[in-house]
Amino acid sequence: MGLVVVACTGQGGEKEAAARYSAAAANVRPLQRAFTDAFEAVQKKESRDANELRDVGRTRVLPALRAYVAALDALPSCSAELDALHGRLREAWTIFQRRVEDYFENVDEKNLPRRNAQLRSSHEDLAARVVQYGKELNAYYKKVGMMGDGGEPHR
Repeated sequence: MGLVVVACTGQGGEKEAAARYSAAAANVRPLQRAFTDAFEAVQKKESRDANELRDVGRTRVLPALRAYVAALDALPSCSAELDALHGRLREAWTIFQRRVEDYFENVDEKNLPRRNAQLRSSHEDLAARVVQYGKELNAYYKKVGMMGDGGEPHR
């Protein structure tokens, strides 16, 4: 899958910036889905074999997570307000990426339950931050006139 980057032109104001951001964000959703699928597969497996977990993490989870975070880094925000909103999302995912990398690097048979609890906590923290970002983004879309009657952004 190729990443489509939408450049900022400096014209069109906040509503145009929001529309560009929304279009570009839609292009990275498949990368997020790929990561989510790989991550959920590891969580469902609940393997007690740390070597197997590290292998799956290194071959499936981490590459998908790194691709998604790189795509987030490349998204154009096109305005100061969007840059601040998107910066918080990037920060949340970057912190989570570091924690997932640490998990797969350091998990072993002795610390597996503790490390699993830490990973769950990190995932819950990410989820809360993503929900907050979604609320803030929707408020921004509403402010610039991009929210439809059904609460969905105009694309």
